[in-house]
Amino acid sequence: MTIFKGKGVYGAVAIGKISVFKRRDTTVKRIHVSDTAAEKKRLEAAKEAATAQLQEIYDKALKEVGEQNAQIFEIHMMMIEDDAVSYTHLTLPTIYSV
Repeated sequence: MTIFKGKGVYGAVAIGKISVFKRRDTTVKRIHVSDTAAEKKRLEAAKEAATAQLQEIYDKALKEVGEQNAQIFEIHMMMIEDDAVSYTHLTLPTIYSV
């Protein structure tokens, strides 16, 4: 039998498969982008795809767990459409060519 020690996320006894979270070291790399217009189009396409996927998940969650619990997906869609976030993502690549 393997014994795991760590921080509990559930205040009771649970039986089932265990998942072990291992934090990876990540690095952020700056890369030069010569065609910022194409990158902006890629970003907009990704935002549209993510919003469509979140809408599907929201609709399913709405039926299965109710509006209060499904709102998290609606909030994520709102963050994607947030003008302040969009402004940052759309202007910085143009200014810095990154």
